[in-house]
Amino acid sequence: MRILQLILTLFLILTTPVALASCSPEEDFDLSGTELTPDNSDQEDNENAEDNESGNNESGDNEENVSGNEDNETDEEDTGGADTEDGEDNSNGNETDSDMKTDSITLKISNTTFRAVLEDNATARAFAALLPLTITMNELNGNEKYYMLPDNLPTASSRPGRIENGDLMLYGSNCIVLFYDTFTTSYSYTRIGKVVEPNGLAAAVGNGRVTVTMEIP
Repeated sequence: MRILQLILTLFLILTTPVALASCSPEEDFDLSGTELTPDNSDQEDNENAEDNESGNNESGDNEENVSGNEDNETDEEDTGGADTEDGEDNSNGNETDSDMKTDSITLKISNTTFRAVLEDNATARAFAALLPLTITMNELNGNEKYYMLPDNLPTASSRPGRIENGDLMLYGSNCIVLFYDTFTTSYSYTRIGKVVEPNGLAAAVGNGRVTVTMEIP
């Protein structure tokens, strides 16, 4: 029995260091000889944190880009609005120019052209709206040429008392009269306009019927 106990004691003494050595924390291999997998959880956490930070930065950049695009679009809208307003102002200006009244016409008689200034009244404007017009005017009293329009014009007749060379008048509501002499009168007329430089008008119209072309220059 003692011999058996001694053998067991020796066995325990001899086997104990081996068991302790197998549990050494510095060993890189487990009991089966397989390499231990290192704990990478901290590294993965760091990489995930870096990825999140990078993603946040990219998101911030995207938000800044979107904000910049919105600012550009706002600027473009403001500019477009200003351009539109300018366009509307120009359009209104063009309409104003087109609506300006005609203040003069030309009278072509043979090879001579005379300029007449129109009155600022409804009769003159209605007459100017008929131009260009080429008419044959008849002689009357040695001081005027006249032509009967097919339609009536608005009238605001009065007695001028004196007719002057170059006066362009409306007698009644449809008779155009061009005077080439100066004299007194008791008749009523609506003034249309007056030839600016009537010198040579009497010679141009002559003694009989004459063709006159009236137009806006």
